[in-house]
Amino acid sequence: MLEAMKQWSLCFLWRELEGRKTPPPDLETWFTQKRKTNGGAFFKYLVESPGKIEKFYTLYADPNDPETAILEGADLAVLGDSPTARLPFSKPSGPNSPQLGPVLKRAYIAKKGAAPGKTILQRTLDSFRELAASTEPWSPYFAEVAEAWSRPRLKYAGNIVDGSARSALFDAFQVIPETSSTVFFTYRDREGRYPGDSPEYVAYLSAILANTKYATKAALPRTGQRCPLCGQADTTVYSTACSGAGINIANIDREGAFPGVNKDLCHLGYALCLDCADQLFTFHFCLERKLVVSVAGERALVLPHLNSTGKNLERVTDFYEQYLESLARGEAR
Repeated sequence: MLEAMKQWSLCFLWRELEGRKTPPPDLETWFTQKRKTNGGAFFKYLVESPGKIEKFYTLYADPNDPETAILEGADLAVLGDSPTARLPFSKPSGPNSPQLGPVLKRAYIAKKGAAPGKTILQRTLDSFRELAASTEPWSPYFAEVAEAWSRPRLKYAGNIVDGSARSALFDAFQVIPETSSTVFFTYRDREGRYPGDSPEYVAYLSAILANTKYATKAALPRTGQRCPLCGQADTTVYSTACSGAGINIANIDREGAFPGVNKDLCHLGYALCLDCADQLFTFHFCLERKLVVSVAGERALVLPHLNSTGKNLERVTDFYEQYLESLARGEAR
């Protein structure tokens, strides 16, 4: 069943990202290579949708003044058809936790003002500085963000803002004029790239999303393992990958889920690699509803396994999707 879900997910992602070109014989290889060269393209399917958000603000370093950061607003439409890929937003782990990266949602609450508040913004800056001080590949990126957002002066609409916070980030949240709608708040680096355009940030978010969705404190990722679904050896596996992807076969991050298996050994259950977990996540949230139809009066997931590749795979997928649509209309027999 999980193999079939992976196959449908890969076919779906190929069509979404490559159009109607004939699929290659091995979509798994395509997925792996695509992730290495343009991992941000998959964020559209792994992070939150913009929903009703129509505008975003960018706070970036003034190249002519090391004390000043510049705030600019724009319509989300300027980012193209897939703004989520360039501004990937994911909720932090808790209401008082720092934001995961330099893509935030800025709202305005009557009697309270801009949100997140100054405390959360300070924790976010502190978190960025900790990431900057680490030895990870994305450390220089977060050092650049923290430096720009910590500058003491803010320029908006061509003028220096007379803010009381003496911090560009804090003042920016107060200056943004929207009080009845939520907007995105983000960063543009020295090369003019938004977070989803930066390979360093894409690598960081891929790692942090995996730990957020597919691991718990009781079931941490394990390195040097083999993925039981795709067979990849010497890889990192995530014990709660299935439940994190929305396919809750078993909650194995608690003692007693299986006889003789405790929390320290839960990775010996059906722990999956990141690629497999994300493919199942995509299936659950993007495809599953389309494959649920009424069978003998009951709602059922109808999931065939396709032993096809290339053009045949595309033809079979087209045929089956049309069949399900006609079945839902009561036309198929």
